[in-house]
Amino acid sequence: MRPLWSLITDCTIARPRPVLGHYYSLMRENKEEARMAETILSDDLRQRVEDFAREQNREPAEVLEEAVRRYAGAYRLERFAEKAGTHARALGIKEEDVPRLVDEVRRENEARGR
Repeated sequence: MRPLWSLITDCTIARPRPVLGHYYSLMRENKEEARMAETILSDDLRQRVEDFAREQNREPAEVLEEAVRRYAGAYRLERFAEKAGTHARALGIKEEDVPRLVDEVRRENEARGR
């Protein structure tokens, strides 16, 4: 059986390591993020992001994250619309046909109980 003091010593020594390791990894990530932001953004744009973040009481990284997320969503929607338009043209569907087709689909869904 181990003495009580060795158990306490093991616990106190073992606990800070993951915390410090996590802290240092966060510091490293923040430095990498800062370097990446400096590399990607012009001084003017970086200043605008920082000002906007300050106005919203947010971190600049959060503002950039949201901006990229929104841009990616808009891009995906644009690509979807292009593909749908290509498919609709191949089927001979015109813009004036869309309201009628939407009504038909809605009636079919109601009939199925959706």
